[in-house]
Amino acid sequence: MGKDKITTLSNEYTKEVKKHESMKIRYKHFSRRRIAGLAILSIILFTYPTIELVKSFSVLVDTKTELHQIQKKSEQASDEVESNQRKVKQLEDNDYVAKVARNRYYYSKDGEQVYRLPDTNQGE
Repeated sequence: MGKDKITTLSNEYTKEVKKHESMKIRYKHFSRRRIAGLAILSIILFTYPTIELVKSFSVLVDTKTELHQIQKKSEQASDEVESNQRKVKQLEDNDYVAKVARNRYYYSKDGEQVYRLPDTNQGE
């Protein structure tokens, strides 16, 4: 209804204004595309290093855990070596060997009788 009554002027000024408005619209579209492209590019550029950083951190954590376990095993092995060295030194002592043989295996010297007494620490 009301559109039939409205007419546009087709002079030089209106053509210039329309051209200017269409240029503004094109520039807005171009700016939006450029911003979107830069956003996508920046996301891609930051995503890859972030993924690599997370992978490296995961490997670092695994390596530290493995190192901790190996250090624990090393400490246990060195403790065991020290214990075995002490046992070897004790076994080099003839008096200690005789004492162990008499206590554990009831060996006795010639003419000696061995009496075993009940252990008082068993009940504790």
